[in-house]
Amino acid sequence: MVINSKKIPQIQSGPAISRRLFATLLAGLLLLLCRPLPGWTETIAGELSLSHAAFLVSAARFTTWPADAFQNDMSPLIFCVYKDPEMGMALQERLHGETIRGRGLRQVDIDSLGQLSQCHVLYLPAARRGEYPAAAVVVYGVLTVSDCREFAEADGMLGFIRSEQGVDVIINPEVLSQSGLSISPSLLQMAERLKSKNAGTGSRATGR
Repeated sequence: MVINSKKIPQIQSGPAISRRLFATLLAGLLLLLCRPLPGWTETIAGELSLSHAAFLVSAARFTTWPADAFQNDMSPLIFCVYKDPEMGMALQERLHGETIRGRGLRQVDIDSLGQLSQCHVLYLPAARRGEYPAAAVVVYGVLTVSDCREFAEADGMLGFIRSEQGVDVIINPEVLSQSGLSISPSLLQMAERLKSKNAGTGSRATGR
């Protein structure tokens, strides 16, 4: 921004109080000029949350839930976010006005993994990776997702990481099959599929 020098008062010698007053006014002017313009307030973390929210919706579109995962044909598809308020707000914004196979979409913040039974999609942030063992327990009809490769390797269902090509998706098909969910072949083709570590000895799915 170019400031017209004619509008800037000249500093005159005078009492100390006058110089302090001028310094205060100048500091206020600089703060005003440095204030972010509308639309510049999104942080990098906020932009990542919006990107992650978009991925969650895309993953849900590629997923088919068993009919008994819903109370009825009008029940919404519920996206749960575990201990990540910023992601929760981004997802709520992303879901507004959207539907998947005729179902409305709803976002719910949860702070306990004991609340999983109310979810159809669970997002567990990478920052909570220490809680993966508990989150990786297979719950019938719940798609578990995290923005971390290790999640799928720790018996989560779907992990994703950003790469130069866009987003790399890692799927644990064994755990998915235990949950009663199925993934579109088109997503399976583009994803890395983990090989079974213990064929025939995977975790059991708990009921809703």
